[in-house]
Amino acid sequence: MRGFAALVFAVLAAAVVLQPAAPARADGDPCSDYLLVGSLCPPNNPRPSQPQIDRTQKTIDAAKQGGYQIRVAVIGSPTDLGSVPVFFGRPAPYAKFLDAELQSAWTGKLLVVMAAGYGVREHTKPYLAGVKALKGLPPPANGTPDALMAAATVAVRKLAASEGVKVPVIPLAKTVTPPTTGSGSGSTSFVKYALLLAAGLLVLGVIVAAILFWPDGEDEPEPD
Repeated sequence: MRGFAALVFAVLAAAVVLQPAAPARADGDPCSDYLLVGSLCPPNNPRPSQPQIDRTQKTIDAAKQGGYQIRVAVIGSPTDLGSVPVFFGRPAPYAKFLDAELQSAWTGKLLVVMAAGYGVREHTKPYLAGVKALKGLPPPANGTPDALMAAATVAVRKLAASEGVKVPVIPLAKTVTPPTTGSGSGSTSFVKYALLLAAGLLVLGVIVAAILFWPDGEDEPEPD
């Protein structure tokens, strides 16, 4: 009985150790959390290329240096809205919602970019000058994350210019593709997990063998 209990314990312990961690999930509206401290909330699923993100961030930073501060949310899919996917395709209503969510930390200007167009607010009020500045700006070329980020970059420059802040055009950095081996990161992760599983099973086998075959003195004959 003692050996069986030890075996069950070993199996349960190995199962806990080898179980992959569950992915973290966003709580509520991701951008309403991120923009409490950051100035740019890019799409996450799928994500834009890093050069596009960097260019938009540098544009926002350049505008700030010139005296124009704004926070920007770029929404590429309903999943980017977390618990409020109802606002997907409705940039103006979402801008109003997001503006209210950020009141405790941000009292300035806000820009929302979606494939459907743009939404702007200024501390719980309509941003009329911003609406006018973006009136002639066409929506993003398409709904891809990179196109949305490019549109956000242009929109920030136009909004800043409407208040007398000229932001230079920041060039898009070249994407450097690292050399790949095998079939990609997915297969690499699978191989790592398979090796971890094999190692765990090996350890489990050693434990089981020790439990089953290690003498414990219970069956030794008593001396005459």
